[in-house]
Amino acid sequence: MPLKAAALQFCAAPAVVASVIPGGRNPTEVAENARLMTVPIPPGFWQAAREAGLVPPEAGLPG
Repeated sequence: MPLKAAALQFCAAPAVVASVIPGGRNPTEVAENARLMTVPIPPGFWQAAREAGLVPPEAGLPG
């Protein structure tokens, strides 16, 4: 699982977020960002990130 996929999907997790607009410099990067939004992230990843103190307890998580 690419870390970039987790970062993009985490940004979109809170219900108050309507969209995430990553800065793609060219069509290839834009397509890659779109693909990364669909990469499956194991639920255990988010729990481990929270337990490691990388994600605040009140933060919304994907899935």
